[in-house]
Parts: sequence; C-alpha cells; structure tokens
Amino acid sequence: MIAYRVFLEERAFKSLKQIPNPFKENILKTLRRLETSGIDTRNIKKLKGYKDGYRLRVNNYRVLFVKNDETNKTIKVYAIGHRRDVYKG
Repeated sequence: MIAYRVFLEERAFKSLKQIPNPFKENILKTLRRLETSGIDTRNIKKLKGYKDGYRLRVNNYRVLFVKNDETNKTIKVYAIGHRRDVYKG
C-alpha cells in the first residue's frame, strides 16, 4: 500500500544530483519511506507562512515539500539542500 506518491520538481532533482552520495542515499531512502509507510512526524515540521508547506530533516539537509491530503495523497518536493542554504530564495 502506498502512503504518499512523491514527486520531485526539476529544481529539487537538480539539487539532489549535486549532494554527496552518502547524504543523497539517505534522502532517497527517506523519500521512499514516505511512499511506503507514510509520514513520520519526528523529522517533519510545518513551514510558517505556507498553507501546505513542510520541511523534512535528513541529517544536515532539508527537503521542502507541499503535501496534498484531500484528493490524491501526494507530496511535491520543490527544494532540497543543506540547512544553511535551502531556505534562501
């Protein structure tokens, strides 16, 4: 059973390709876990100022996404990056 369908926007995909391998593997493993098990709220926080925006913490990296629960249980990842850079424009 799929808990959520995860989609990466082009910007997030490009950022993911630039992340060093051990961290990239952890991020991908965590995103796969969202698809199979659903959301583990320990590492997820709602972003202030965004209606459906959330951030997922994976080591020193952050995955920013929008969650759609009402219609189709999707997660759209729009940014991935180091915690010091990901929130900047």
